[in-house]
Amino acid sequence: MEPAMETEYRKPEPIFNPEEREDAIYHTEILPMALTERRRRSQIVPLVLKNRRHLTTAELAAADYIQMGDKPHFMETKVGNKNVVVPFARYFDPVRMEDIGVFDKLAEIQRIAFRVDFQPKLARISKAHNSSHEKCKGTTYDLGVTVQPGHGNDGIQLGGLAKSNDVEIKRLSTLVSEVASRMIKTAFKGFPTMEVLERRWIIDASLTIGSEDNHEVTSIQVNFSMLNQDLVDAIKEVGKVHNDGKDDRTRFTALLFLPYFPKDHFPGRFLITTARLTCTACPFSGVVFTGTHAHFATGMGKYESRYGPNSPFRYHCPPGIQYPPLPSGTKYGRVAIVAYPKRFLMRLKPNAMRPEDMETDAALAHHCTERNMQEFRLRVYVKMHASLLRAANTSADSLISTFSWLNAAGEREYPRRQLAIDALRYAGDELDPEWEELNAAVEKFGCGSKFPNEKDKPKKGSTKCGEEEWIEVDAPMPDERDGIPGTRFLSSSRGFSGSFGGMKSEGGGDVVMRGM
Repeated sequence: MEPAMETEYRKPEPIFNPEEREDAIYHTEILPMALTERRRRSQIVPLVLKNRRHLTTAELAAADYIQMGDKPHFMETKVGNKNVVVPFARYFDPVRMEDIGVFDKLAEIQRIAFRVDFQPKLARISKAHNSSHEKCKGTTYDLGVTVQPGHGNDGIQLGGLAKSNDVEIKRLSTLVSEVASRMIKTAFKGFPTMEVLERRWIIDASLTIGSEDNHEVTSIQVNFSMLNQDLVDAIKEVGKVHNDGKDDRTRFTALLFLPYFPKDHFPGRFLITTARLTCTACPFSGVVFTGTHAHFATGMGKYESRYGPNSPFRYHCPPGIQYPPLPSGTKYGRVAIVAYPKRFLMRLKPNAMRPEDMETDAALAHHCTERNMQEFRLRVYVKMHASLLRAANTSADSLISTFSWLNAAGEREYPRRQLAIDALRYAGDELDPEWEELNAAVEKFGCGSKFPNEKDKPKKGSTKCGEEEWIEVDAPMPDERDGIPGTRFLSSSRGFSGSFGGMKSEGGGDVVMRGM
């Protein structure tokens, strides 16, 4: 007999060093490294993360990963001689989702997504507008407007699903945008960056989707996959490690996990491979993060037989949470919905909008409410005519009168007066040092906009995604005595009380364990 080959263990190669403090976890770059090196390290993934179960503290330490809890995560860097702190990521387990008041909306989103005719409807409409949709994108569907390269001034136009003007699709857009907005607003509430981003939403006339309360995301992508289907087969390139290079790097993506699976299946985990963060992708949970950092999901599937129904290595519904039942006969599957900030739409060039799509009532398919549409038009008008409005000393009352509308009952409604006041106040401001500083900071710790082809390697079909390099790390056998951080949930409402520094961690804190 030939001697058994010894397993070759490798140490992870982290990019950032985390430091847990009272209010949050702060990440700083370990050492100055080139973009190509950060990109290479972001594709190295320990095999232990593929396990279809919760991991122990010791296993996470060997993998050099942090199990996200309630604490937010920040990046620290230098811009010039100044230390700059930028919000980065935060996990929302089902208890926190209930705390922020979106649990019922998540239930409605899940009911719509799992209706027997909903995904086939999206597939049918998408195929009618693009016959190669299934081949290129599988069961991934984009709602709202699209940005078509090479179309010049008509580049921003309604996508195929939006053109259908389907009531159910618009309802889903509104619900998702409201949930995503609430998550992002509360993730880093009270932190100065959020005030800068709110100001820029007005100044840049961002083309946000679904609801007037959403100032954070422009686009929504719905991903479907069957229970035991490989993600790459189902949702193509977004099933691999990838970054969303066309996102606005200063802003945040909200990812909603809404799977429906039997009790003998683990829902999987979501990984942000640059910062070495992981969270359980359980039903009615989600994560706010910077989408231009490499990420993907893994570890979903049936538990091994050694992990029985009461095993702590299984996912169990948090105490006090009751998942709303789906109709009898609903097929098991995975639904993940991504609400994200496309840069071209957040930093809008109004002359890039196709007039017949965006300057008529057809635009309601994206805006979903009259108020959202009219307040967007107000912001665009101020952006385009700032010097004229200032010269004419235009009042807020005049502005909201110009963009008023009649509702379904024949009553006149007006844009919010404070929005008009703020828009006029910011009109024509060319200097925004806080905004410039934020943009400079995110470039410092970014990992690029794509995974380009590499020398001496086969040419890839898409540069959006990388290739995971799975490595064995010297992780111990799973032992529940080591602690299982994925089983910890929040026990009460948490949040910010006016200032970021006032937040305390109580029981739901992240576990930070670095391997040696």
